[in-house]
Amino acid sequence: MMKLRVSGCYWSKDQFRNRGISMLSSIIPSRSRQKTIVYSAQGITNYRMTPTIASCHNQSVCRPTFPIHLTSVPKLQREDTTMPQKSTKESNSFRKELISLLTEDNAHAGFDAAVKNLPVNLRGERPRGLSHSAYQLVEHLRIAQWDIVEYALNPNHKSPNFPDGYWPKSPKPSHAKAWDRSIASFRADRKKLVAALDKSDILAPIRHANNQSLASKTILLLDHNAYHLGQLILLRRLLNAWPEK
Repeated sequence: MMKLRVSGCYWSKDQFRNRGISMLSSIIPSRSRQKTIVYSAQGITNYRMTPTIASCHNQSVCRPTFPIHLTSVPKLQREDTTMPQKSTKESNSFRKELISLLTEDNAHAGFDAAVKNLPVNLRGERPRGLSHSAYQLVEHLRIAQWDIVEYALNPNHKSPNFPDGYWPKSPKPSHAKAWDRSIASFRADRKKLVAALDKSDILAPIRHANNQSLASKTILLLDHNAYHLGQLILLRRLLNAWPEK
């Protein structure tokens, strides 16, 4: 163990820090001493506490110089806080996992299963106790996904006003083809994101997106989709419109 010799006694570095400075400070008035503790990238280079007798008002308390000798100089290694770089193999594996979560049914039903075969007359219905219809949830999923994808890929994108710009006002589709168009648009934006994941460095910071990565935005999207898909399936159960297996 590295030791410091203080007036004939050997202390560890921690003992000196915790006890030595305190002891020397108690016997030398603060206005009458000069304290030097020098650190460098290579380690502790010097400890010195020297009373200045001329400026001391209590001569009986002051002492001559207390030499503190370094018997060895331990190096203080600076901790490396940089994140290790991902290998190409690891990045490709992560990319495939993100794409799988976007396009496949894994731990729960995905978007395609959640919207499949919902009768036309139930798309605008709101069961008692729920705030939104199936159409509103699907439109919200579409708008939010579009916004996240465009935010990541388009430097000129402007997000809608929150929250009103992310929800349709009417619970019922505005026209007969609104439901199908919403679903088709969702799938088109999802396909666009998958293509970007396939060809991009998914961990690289995107300057126009507040230096967030494409991977982080995809994870945000997956989290948001899962939340509202759960709502949509619950709504369908309450409407007796969810196929039981």
